[in-house]
Amino acid sequence: MRKFLFISIFFILLAGCSNSMTAKEAIEKNYEHYNNKNFAAYFDMQSERLQEEMVKTTKMSREELILGWKKSWIPAEVIKIETESGGTDEGTIVTATIHYPSTLLSPETTTKTTFELIKENGEWKVDEILKTETLAMQ
Repeated sequence: MRKFLFISIFFILLAGCSNSMTAKEAIEKNYEHYNNKNFAAYFDMQSERLQEEMVKTTKMSREELILGWKKSWIPAEVIKIETESGGTDEGTIVTATIHYPSTLLSPETTTKTTFELIKENGEWKVDEILKTETLAMQ
Protein backbone atom coordinates (compact mmCIF):
# COMPACT_ATOMS: atom_id res chain seq x y z
CA MET A 1 0.00 0.00 0.00
CA ARG A 2 2.89 2.38 0.83
CA LYS A 3 4.46 1.69 -2.56
CA PHE A 4 1.15 2.51 -4.29
CA LEU A 5 0.99 5.75 -2.32
CA PHE A 6 4.52 6.81 -3.31
CA ILE A 7 3.95 5.90 -6.95
CA SER A 8 0.68 7.79 -6.86
CA ILE A 9 2.24 10.83 -5.26
CA PHE A 10 5.02 10.70 -7.79
CA PHE A 11 2.61 10.79 -10.66
CA ILE A 12 0.42 13.40 -9.11
CA LEU A 13 3.26 15.62 -8.17
CA LEU A 14 4.37 15.75 -11.70
CA ALA A 15 2.01 18.61 -12.22
CA GLY A 16 1.61 22.24 -13.15
CA CYS A 17 -0.58 25.22 -12.51
CA SER A 18 -1.41 28.62 -13.96
CA ASN A 19 0.78 30.64 -16.31
CA SER A 20 1.97 32.93 -13.53
CA MET A 21 2.91 30.04 -11.26
CA THR A 22 6.53 28.97 -10.90
CA ALA A 23 7.59 25.32 -10.97
CA LYS A 24 8.13 25.46 -7.20
CA GLU A 25 4.62 26.86 -6.69
CA ALA A 26 3.24 24.09 -8.91
CA ILE A 27 4.70 21.45 -6.58
CA GLU A 28 3.28 23.34 -3.58
CA LYS A 29 -0.14 23.37 -5.29
CA ASN A 30 0.18 19.69 -6.12
CA TYR A 31 0.66 18.79 -2.45
CA GLU A 32 -2.18 21.15 -1.53
CA HIS A 33 -4.51 19.23 -3.88
CA TYR A 34 -3.27 15.95 -2.41
CA ASN A 35 -3.78 17.04 1.21
CA ASN A 36 -7.24 18.43 0.39
CA LYS A 37 -8.08 15.08 -1.24
CA ASN A 38 -8.74 16.80 -4.57
CA PHE A 39 -7.28 13.88 -6.48
CA ALA A 40 -8.76 14.83 -9.86
CA ALA A 41 -6.85 18.14 -9.75
CA TYR A 42 -3.81 16.28 -8.42
CA PHE A 43 -3.92 13.91 -11.43
CA ASP A 44 -4.42 16.79 -13.86
CA MET A 45 -1.27 18.53 -12.62
CA GLN A 46 0.82 15.81 -14.25
CA SER A 47 2.10 15.96 -17.80
CA GLU A 48 0.17 14.08 -20.46
CA ARG A 49 3.13 11.72 -20.82
CA LEU A 50 3.15 10.96 -17.10
CA GLN A 51 -0.61 10.48 -16.96
CA GLU A 52 -0.38 7.95 -19.80
CA GLU A 53 2.52 6.20 -18.07
CA MET A 54 0.59 5.96 -14.78
CA VAL A 55 -2.42 4.43 -16.50
CA LYS A 56 -0.26 2.00 -18.47
CA THR A 57 1.99 1.01 -15.53
CA THR A 58 -0.81 0.48 -13.02
CA LYS A 59 -3.30 -0.89 -15.58
CA MET A 60 -5.85 1.41 -13.93
CA SER A 61 -8.00 4.14 -15.43
CA ARG A 62 -7.86 7.74 -14.24
CA GLU A 63 -10.99 7.11 -12.16
CA GLU A 64 -9.54 3.93 -10.62
CA LEU A 65 -6.32 5.76 -9.71
CA ILE A 66 -8.32 8.53 -8.03
CA LEU A 67 -10.34 5.96 -6.08
CA GLY A 68 -7.13 4.21 -5.00
CA TRP A 69 -5.66 7.50 -3.75
CA LYS A 70 -8.84 8.16 -1.79
CA LYS A 71 -8.60 4.75 -0.12
CA SER A 72 -4.87 4.93 0.68
CA TRP A 73 -4.60 8.63 1.56
CA ILE A 74 -2.40 9.76 4.42
CA PRO A 75 -1.54 13.41 5.09
CA ALA A 76 1.71 14.81 3.71
CA GLU A 77 3.41 17.57 5.69
CA VAL A 78 5.45 19.79 3.38
CA ILE A 79 8.72 20.65 5.13
CA LYS A 80 10.59 22.37 2.32
CA ILE A 81 10.34 22.84 -1.46
CA GLU A 82 13.30 24.20 -3.40
CA THR A 83 14.05 24.92 -7.05
CA GLU A 84 17.29 23.14 -7.86
CA SER A 85 18.02 24.09 -11.45
CA GLY A 86 16.51 24.98 -14.79
CA GLY A 87 13.82 27.57 -14.99
CA THR A 88 13.22 27.10 -18.68
CA ASP A 89 10.06 25.81 -20.33
CA GLU A 90 11.98 22.66 -21.31
CA GLY A 91 12.52 21.68 -17.72
CA THR A 92 13.00 22.74 -14.14
CA ILE A 93 14.19 20.56 -11.28
CA VAL A 94 12.36 20.96 -7.93
CA THR A 95 13.05 19.06 -4.70
CA ALA A 96 10.41 18.51 -1.99
CA THR A 97 11.06 17.28 1.54
CA ILE A 98 7.85 15.72 2.87
CA HIS A 99 6.94 14.07 6.18
CA TYR A 100 4.34 11.29 6.39
CA PRO A 101 3.00 10.20 9.82
CA SER A 102 2.89 6.56 10.81
CA THR A 103 -0.22 4.56 9.99
CA LEU A 104 -1.39 1.04 10.78
CA LEU A 105 0.28 -0.13 7.56
CA SER A 106 3.45 1.99 7.42
CA PRO A 107 5.98 3.68 9.67
CA GLU A 108 6.58 7.41 10.01
CA THR A 109 8.67 8.54 7.04
CA THR A 110 10.37 11.66 5.72
CA THR A 111 11.33 11.69 2.05
CA LYS A 112 13.22 13.99 -0.28
CA THR A 113 11.89 13.71 -3.83
CA THR A 114 13.34 15.39 -6.90
CA PHE A 115 10.92 16.20 -9.73
CA GLU A 116 11.38 17.39 -13.28
CA LEU A 117 8.65 19.78 -14.40
CA ILE A 118 7.95 20.94 -17.94
CA LYS A 119 5.56 23.45 -19.40
CA GLU A 120 2.53 22.08 -21.23
CA ASN A 121 0.08 24.59 -22.70
CA GLY A 122 1.73 27.30 -20.61
CA GLU A 123 1.33 25.44 -17.31
CA TRP A 124 3.97 23.67 -15.20
CA LYS A 125 3.39 19.92 -15.11
CA VAL A 126 5.27 17.20 -13.27
CA ASP A 127 6.87 15.07 -15.94
CA GLU A 128 9.18 12.78 -14.03
CA ILE A 129 10.34 11.84 -10.56
CA LEU A 130 14.10 11.78 -10.84
CA LYS A 131 14.77 10.25 -7.41
CA THR A 132 13.26 9.68 -3.99
CA GLU A 133 15.29 9.10 -0.88
CA THR A 134 14.10 8.27 2.60
CA LEU A 135 15.76 10.51 5.17
CA ALA A 136 16.92 9.17 8.52
CA MET A 137 14.46 9.89 11.30
CA GLN A 138 15.79 12.21 14.04
